[in-house]
Amino acid sequence: MRPENALSLLLIVLGAFFLPMISRRLRIPSAVGEILYGMILGEHFLGLISQDDFIRFLSQLGFAILMFMAGMEIDFNRLRPRAGGNLSLSLLVIFWMGLLGLLFWYFLDWKATLILGLGCVSIGLGVAFFKEHRLLTTPVGQIFLSIGFLGELGSIILLTLIELYHRFGTSSEIVIEVGKFVGIFLVAFIFMRIFRFLVWWFPHRFQSLIGGQDPLELGVRLSFALLFVFLALSTWLGVEMILGAFLAGALFSFVFREREQIMEKLNSIGQGFFIPFFFVVVGVSFDPRVALTHTSPFFFLSLLGLGLIQKIFPSLWLRLGKFTFRQILALGFLFSAPFTLMVAIAEIGLQLGLLSEELHSSLLLLAVVSGLLNPILSRRLFQPEIKLLKEKAEGKESPVFLGTSS
Repeated sequence: MRPENALSLLLIVLGAFFLPMISRRLRIPSAVGEILYGMILGEHFLGLISQDDFIRFLSQLGFAILMFMAGMEIDFNRLRPRAGGNLSLSLLVIFWMGLLGLLFWYFLDWKATLILGLGCVSIGLGVAFFKEHRLLTTPVGQIFLSIGFLGELGSIILLTLIELYHRFGTSSEIVIEVGKFVGIFLVAFIFMRIFRFLVWWFPHRFQSLIGGQDPLELGVRLSFALLFVFLALSTWLGVEMILGAFLAGALFSFVFREREQIMEKLNSIGQGFFIPFFFVVVGVSFDPRVALTHTSPFFFLSLLGLGLIQKIFPSLWLRLGKFTFRQILALGFLFSAPFTLMVAIAEIGLQLGLLSEELHSSLLLLAVVSGLLNPILSRRLFQPEIKLLKEKAEGKESPVFLGTSS
């Protein structure tokens, strides 16, 4: 390793350690802080961090673990159709988000990848927000999870289809590639059913995989084995890596419903080291001046406004679930900050030639701006719920309702 690369590795590791504490004091998401850190020390500003093959490998591994954990966040118990459940309402909201995205693409004639980056749904930032304010188990937190799970899965599927269309167009070869795409879902489904059946018949043997007192950490080993199996399968089938990693996480979530301890361990490994590499490296190559000088301020404001419209207006259907307009607006702001997936789509779009450097920078800048501002706006709108939980923790009474309006 050359001295300058050793310095880059040292700076990234030090940033991964100190940035969460600094971001917490500044009340910004740590991932946003990591991108800003990489941007300041990266190629286009101070030039202290450079990329070599080893750093790029760690970055890609961090990205794979990030998407694996996004798949693990899916709670299949909540997605079951049942009376009074959120599934039908969530599907309605997602349908209208997709319809608005289709209309934007048709009338604005923008690149499909840009529209997808604008309209994608990602739960990472929102889950952190709801956990921080202890709102995840409330009705408004549950409807966010339900819509977020469906939207994130749909966004990843659309990204893969756009990539296949870009590579093969309307030729007959795309039929084979779509068949491979469907094949990875069938393989995942078969694996899910087989593992779920085995867990159901031999619960005690599999308990050690998800228990917290296993010195061999078999659950962590199984998690990484699934991740790399599906990464290899995605590569072999010519499907984007992001889909394989996400499906591997979803498979683990489907088989092991009580997976909280494993998720804590993987979160320690991923967020503690590998995932920060991905966000810092994204910041290293990010030059906001490209977005600010090569695109007009009106274009960036259009991106910001259309992103809000695409998320807030469909969320009005939540009135059918008796959520208040204040809660709906707060959810709309959180849906409009799909930070993790927006960054991922921008990076993949640039690598595949689906986005120009200007559009890539605009999408990254939008991710940073919405990741900074939208949680603040949502926090203000959710203030009554946050205040109620605080008063309950202190043993006080309050007339505010956490769930839906009467």
